[in-house]
Amino acid sequence: MSKQFDVIVYGATGFTGSLVARYLAAEPESALGSASALKWAVAGRSEAKLQQIKEQLKTKLPEVAPELIDALPVVVADSGDEQSLVQMVQQAKVVVSLVGPYKLYGELLVKACTTAT
Repeated sequence: MSKQFDVIVYGATGFTGSLVARYLAAEPESALGSASALKWAVAGRSEAKLQQIKEQLKTKLPEVAPELIDALPVVVADSGDEQSLVQMVQQAKVVVSLVGPYKLYGELLVKACTTAT
């Protein structure tokens, strides 16, 4: 089964999640717009905050064309909404979860991973 994304950075609006998004946007192996680049998306519960992360990437990565950052896909999923997590998981080969604390917010994601396969 083909997936839309290689990686989804879930929790991209948090401190660590935003660092991971910045790293992926800047690194040649995953650089936005490269034909051989990793296909990835940012994810979280608030579309508005995910759009803010994209705006921050434009400021922090002036070497990356703004239109490439604008084209970065956004996936909305809430750690308390199992169906939204299943829908997110179904789109990716790998979900990097940076939502914490994991003890409180991780169980439904694990369940979604087992349901989606």
